[in-house]
This record gives sequence, structure tokens and C-alpha cells, in this order.
Amino acid sequence: MLGNLPDGYRLVTSPDDYERYLDLQDRRLYLTQEIQAFDPEEMTGDMSICSYLIDAILAFNRADKGIKPEMRKPIRLYINSPGGDINEGYSLISAIELSKSRFIPLILVFGILWLF
Repeated sequence: MLGNLPDGYRLVTSPDDYERYLDLQDRRLYLTQEIQAFDPEEMTGDMSICSYLIDAILAFNRADKGIKPEMRKPIRLYINSPGGDINEGYSLISAIELSKSRFIPLILVFGILWLF
């Protein structure tokens, strides 16, 4: 038995978890699904994709506290989404605009990569 893990830690139980861990270490975020409106009655334990991305953005900024913005590791956001709820989308945009870390959006449209 491994016992209790400290807060913020959990075991990597699958290759997908390990890949997700590596992506977060490299600050790669993915928006690859429709943005759903937040409905607390329909939530079954998983947060919405926008909430997950906002939490990650805020965590990266907390980790870089005290580091000059130009010296921070950039955040890469891969977007291949059909769109969705406007309010949830704007909350993500607000988090990106408030982030002091540099953002590199990579937008995939019909298999073509657009860099901004």
C-alpha cells in the first residue's frame, strides 16, 4: 500500500496520464472539443474544458510568480474546436489576456496549422 499522497499529487495510472503529465510540464494545452456551457446540475465530477484550461493557466502563472514575463516559459494552446458556448469561451479569453506568460496559440483548421 502506498499510503496517502500529498495534496496536488496523484499516481500516474495509464500511458494517457503520463502523456498528459508531460504536456503540462511543457505547458501544452489542448482545446479539442466543443465548449460546453457550465451547468452544475449536469456536472458529474469532471470540470468543463474551459475550467480545466483556466485552472492550468492560473497554475502556470502562480508557478512563475516573481519571474519577468519575457523570461517565463511560454504556454502553447492547441485549438481544434468547433466552437460552443460564448460565455465559457470569453472566460478562457479573459484568462489568456490576464496571463503574464507568453501565449502561443496554434489553431488547427481542416488539418492545416495556423500560427499566430
